[in-house]
Amino acid sequence: MVNASSRTRATWSRVEIAYTLGALHYVSAILMLAASFATNDFSWAITFTRYQGALFLVGYALWSVVLTGRVASGFVEGDRLRLCWRFLFAASILRLLSSVIIQLFTHESYLNPLYLLWPGWTKESGERIFNFGVHVGGPVQYAVLLAGIVTAVFVYRDLGLIKPLRASDHAMAAGLAAHAIVQLYSAWFWVSVEAAETSFGWWLGWATDPLLAAVMGAAIIMRRSSAKLRGGLIEMGWTALAGAVLFVTIGNVSLWAMGVDYIRWPYDSLTWLIWYMPAILFVAAPAYQLEAMEVAAGER
Repeated sequence: MVNASSRTRATWSRVEIAYTLGALHYVSAILMLAASFATNDFSWAITFTRYQGALFLVGYALWSVVLTGRVASGFVEGDRLRLCWRFLFAASILRLLSSVIIQLFTHESYLNPLYLLWPGWTKESGERIFNFGVHVGGPVQYAVLLAGIVTAVFVYRDLGLIKPLRASDHAMAAGLAAHAIVQLYSAWFWVSVEAAETSFGWWLGWATDPLLAAVMGAAIIMRRSSAKLRGGLIEMGWTALAGAVLFVTIGNVSLWAMGVDYIRWPYDSLTWLIWYMPAILFVAAPAYQLEAMEVAAGER
């Protein structure tokens, strides 16, 4: 039998380890970028990103799957929040699949078995695999993630737990909505004015930012409505999830800025740092929820 104090320490260590390892990774990534700028040799940063960076993202995505699966299995049959976390569990699996595809199967690195073993490997094949991974981890994952969070919103509404949003919440949601509207307008412009060729994958890519805005809005509602529940642990979990979505959106904005040459090489290498934060927060979110569940079970 594990006593309460040791169980509490183990629970907290999940969150602490996630943030501590993430901070150490950030320090090493910043050092590699600093060395690259100092020497004007960006092989430092590129090698770091393709190896340590790739393993970090895949490892944290796997960790998120494990923790989210534990949360989902912790709810009893018939509990509507079980459905919510099953959706979030499915989204974490899609995120892991996307990370594996993008980080391990698209670059010319020694982590890529296709590059090492497939004689027909080309950069073009890597780009096609990359696009597939982006769609899996982008709009497909966000649609499933949205279904999970919306399910939780309906549960909280039926329980009378929904709370009014604050001005800061409205401002954040408005900013995300504005970005989504700009992206939708850009899609309309390319189709109607530039007569760009479209495909299912093309439209799927443009759906990413509107879906992110919807996910962020639902996560903000959950964050505000879960305040002070289980000592604030549930709120911290939803805050971490909302933060993850926010950093993904910032990353997407940086990609857009690079696409229109607002950010150019080598300064666009600084944007690589953005993508580690959502990986950390997608782990922290279920870790906080697990602790809240242990408090509810009297294990703390």
